[in-house]
Amino acid sequence: MPLSYAEFMRRAVTITIIAALVVGVIFIALRVLPILVIGFLCWIIAQGLSIPVNRLRQWGIGRGLAVLITLIGLVVILALFIRLLLPPLVQQINNLLVALPDAAAFLVEWYNDFRASSEVTASLLPEFTMADYENLFSEEGSLASVDLGGTLRALFPVLLNVGGFL
Repeated sequence: MPLSYAEFMRRAVTITIIAALVVGVIFIALRVLPILVIGFLCWIIAQGLSIPVNRLRQWGIGRGLAVLITLIGLVVILALFIRLLLPPLVQQINNLLVALPDAAAFLVEWYNDFRASSEVTASLLPEFTMADYENLFSEEGSLASVDLGGTLRALFPVLLNVGGFL
């Protein structure tokens, strides 16, 4: 049975409105997603901090004092992390970055030895020299062009936003 013009228009308008609403909801969700992620992170932090606060309250300490003790403990833990663990971590990362070229040279040499070990591997595997390795990282967009300082500077405002939200 064919649809009447009025029924066709009603269905077409309904489908158009539903499609527009779906697109609008997706657009709004994508715009609100960073806020929701920060809110979820703050909820996780609040739940984690409520554990020591509740434990202190069970020991008979008032809520305000328990929150203050918990926040002071958190600041002390962060300060100890920054003072004791962060410098060795940065030094080890620097040592790793210094050792990477030697490790890469060793891997290229090992690959060439493995490739030359038999005729089958020589025919199947392409030749790869140290010059090929250096050319691999000299192109734009390579791993060598990653700016760690710039990445940390870009991350810092995000951390400030999380702190501000808290």
